[in-house]
Amino acid sequence: MILRRLTAKFKKQDWFAVAIEIVVVILGVFIGIEVANWNTALKQHDAASTYVTRIREDLAENIADLESRKAYYQQVKAHAMAALAAFDHPTESRDPQFLLDAYQASQIIARTVGRNTYDEILSVGAINSFSDVAVRKQLAYYYLNLRNYEGLLSYIPPYRESLRRHMPYAVQREIVTKCPERVNVSFSGSSIAALTDQCSIVLPPADVAAAVAAVDIPEIKLDLNRSLADIDTKLILYDRVIARAKALDAFLAQQDP
Repeated sequence: MILRRLTAKFKKQDWFAVAIEIVVVILGVFIGIEVANWNTALKQHDAASTYVTRIREDLAENIADLESRKAYYQQVKAHAMAALAAFDHPTESRDPQFLLDAYQASQIIARTVGRNTYDEILSVGAINSFSDVAVRKQLAYYYLNLRNYEGLLSYIPPYRESLRRHMPYAVQREIVTKCPERVNVSFSGSSIAALTDQCSIVLPPADVAAAVAAVDIPEIKLDLNRSLADIDTKLILYDRVIARAKALDAFLAQQDP
């Protein structure tokens, strides 16, 4: 229709009308482009807002998970300290509690820290939906540092293998049965583990003596000493990652993505 009107006006040499038609066409194209750009920007902003909400939910889950792991390793450390002290006493003075402490000192949590939403953002190329460069940098720094810590947080010290290889299976079975891990489910569905407090094991004296003798190996004591150093490192890193997660959450709460 516009082309037909322009052709008619060209034939009439009505140059003013031709100019008006051209201006109308240009304005229409310009307005169409601006509307499309506005719609795109609005969709990106909505997507960024949704991602920020989900990331903050992930951070809340991370914090709860990391705090539960910290509490778990504090329990493990208490058992490890008790077992290490018992190694400095005569063999005949070590009782079932020593065996329980030695076993619980080998407990670990080796799973990775969740980063599902951020991985999704990267996989679908949605990182540019965050118009603020500062937001993109803060997210990148947090998850990069998290990945750098994963190796230390998931490290399994040799004590676990050496202790469980030498301790008689019947003793380990008694401990697992009488003092099992308590596993609860968080608000997001993830598992939160804790060691059972105030529990004890019952074994015949001969079995206790045999088990104590089986683990009375200098290498196991050295591995336990090394394991305690690893636990201290994990506890420091948990505090550090928790602080970073809280800082990132506070930053995102104040931003317009």
